[in-house]
Amino acid sequence: GKIDEIFGPINAFCCSVKPNEGIKPDSFKKGKKLYIDTQKLLPMVRFLPSSSGGKSGGKGKGKDKGKGKGKGKDKGKGKGKVKG
Repeated sequence: GKIDEIFGPINAFCCSVKPNEGIKPDSFKKGKKLYIDTQKLLPMVRFLPSSSGGKSGGKGKGKDKGKGKGKGKDKGKGKGKVKG
């Protein structure tokens, strides 16, 4: 099957599992150990608060990430100082 969701605090987490077709959820007993291949997991760093205190240096989606203004009829208009 597949891990559907991992939730709870880091020291007492729980998970929900979507079993493969033909596997009955009743076959799992409370307290049974669950083994997960570490290659199938995301890095824990992605879920912890960053310790840098500022912006990370990585690329990301968002405003002003190196894209030009693009093509359009209002290109470059409507921003800046008002001439008077």
